[in-house]
Amino acid sequence: MTLPRSADVVIIGGGVVGCSLAYHLALRGLRDVLVVERDAVGSGTTSKAAGGIRAQFSTETEIRFSLESIAVFERFVEEFGLDPGYRKIGYLFLISDRDDLAGFQERMALQRRLGVDVRLISPEDARALVPALHVDDLIGAVWGPQDGMAGPAEVTAGYARRARELGARIEEGVDVTAVVVEHGRDEQPAAAIGTLVRRDTRRFGDTHVSTFTAGAAEEDVDAVP
Repeated sequence: MTLPRSADVVIIGGGVVGCSLAYHLALRGLRDVLVVERDAVGSGTTSKAAGGIRAQFSTETEIRFSLESIAVFERFVEEFGLDPGYRKIGYLFLISDRDDLAGFQERMALQRRLGVDVRLISPEDARALVPALHVDDLIGAVWGPQDGMAGPAEVTAGYARRARELGARIEEGVDVTAVVVEHGRDEQPAAAIGTLVRRDTRRFGDTHVSTFTAGAAEEDVDAVP
């Protein structure tokens, strides 16, 4: 594997966020984008995700991000040529405590102001949605019919493929162990723990990214220029 000597942007981590960043940067015309992933694309935190997609959050920032994301999922097949299994199955929160209900109502006011379809429903309505529910101890439920789910692996694959098509480079099997920022003097990265093949140091503006790949003994590291 040969890493490029430089890049305009380096993204560490090839999960759904990293691949999405690479795609959107390349889409906006930035061609020199490098993603480095220590294992395989989508194999880290993304592989542990349940795939839930909702706008029922407590801050304006989270809600706006979610609404933008939902719009992407609605056109995902058209934009990426891949079906991520996106389905609007709804999110249902069950409420059995008055204090919890007050908190939900406060959040719902914010969500509705930002355009989220969210509804306070009765326990009986909740059971109509999910017949197996035991609702005797409930005082209500919050239902978001536009919430849903998609496959994390499929979404990540779609972003990665389109990012590559637009010129971004995604390198797997590259373990970034340190980022060294120079301020008038050279700073060496701390020795990695484990086995290594070599150290590759690349300059990105004023930043060095030192990468390691598995294979050789740790004592070999300091001998690599």
